[in-house]
Amino acid sequence: MMRKTKIKAAKKKTAKDRAHDEGMAELFAEDAGFAKQYLDHVFAEGEALDQDAALRQLRAAIAAGRVSGPGQSAHVVLKRLEARYRKLAG
Repeated sequence: MMRKTKIKAAKKKTAKDRAHDEGMAELFAEDAGFAKQYLDHVFAEGEALDQDAALRQLRAAIAAGRVSGPGQSAHVVLKRLEARYRKLAG
């Protein structure tokens, strides 16, 4: 029951939340190495809501197609990170 309540709360995003998500998605898109370090930290020490937010931000970076890097290698890294952390989030 607790998890369901947290999920509902996470879906009610404010304008501030959207701006933060967009900013994080931009950072992830610009630097896949940062995205990996951030996600490693969140999944090692963060709570479920933090993990959900990080995955949402990562998906936004991928969906926006703003990933920079030679030969789309950063895009591939982000897609692999998403798959890895989606499994961990269960």
